[in-house]
Amino acid sequence: MALQSKLIVYLAIVGVLALMGGIIFYASLDNDELALIEIELTNVELLDVNTVNNQAKFEITFLVKNPSNKTLTV
Repeated sequence: MALQSKLIVYLAIVGVLALMGGIIFYASLDNDELALIEIELTNVELLDVNTVNNQAKFEITFLVKNPSNKTLTV
């Protein structure tokens, strides 16, 4: 009985690893279209400088050009 339960555990681990590999492969199928996306830094504006806490607040603007139908999350 112990050999059968070990076999089930090993098969379950192999199944999970195969599922993870399949997800990564499926996600990489769109890389050619996503490579066409351009991200350009257009503006950096300094809003506030706090010398007490050594902090600065910026407003940053990006221009994103996406010629494909795929969505890119930045």
